[in-house]
Amino acid sequence: MDYLRPETVAEAVQVLARAGGAATVVAGGTDIVGDIKFRGLKPTTIVNINRLAGLRYIEEGPDGLRIGALTSVQQLVGNPIITRSYTALGDAAERFASLQVRNLATVAGSLGRASPGGDMAPPISSMTYQPDAYTDPALPFPPGMRGGIRRSEEHTSELQSRGLISYAVFCLK
Repeated sequence: MDYLRPETVAEAVQVLARAGGAATVVAGGTDIVGDIKFRGLKPTTIVNINRLAGLRYIEEGPDGLRIGALTSVQQLVGNPIITRSYTALGDAAERFASLQVRNLATVAGSLGRASPGGDMAPPISSMTYQPDAYTDPALPFPPGMRGGIRRSEEHTSELQSRGLISYAVFCLK
């Protein structure tokens, strides 16, 4: 098994393109050991993207709330923007697993992997979370435990909320 840790988004795009959809991408990596040990995952290549710059942020502007793909669940706890305007999200983050897991787990990973704990799903769903890359209205959303919503060549770069509408922006194609 190859373990790769790109330093830039451009390098991550190259690594993923070379892997041709066969790479397993991890950011927080809180699910990967369980997937390997108990669910039969046999990755040939693991790409750890947690060093990519510019993907850890919580911002609010005229277009609404933006959460970078590498923003940890713990970063939501006590954040002034979340505390002021997105209290359900902050409350869920505070109760999410242990401190050690909150420091590793990403908000985007929790949603994109359809984490069975689902701690982040209710507050995001209350904001009518509908990712822009999720275009088939005949399929349920969220897709069910560990269902995920992205195609193999897509990777989340940020979560967005515009008022009551939220999106996952998929890129790094």
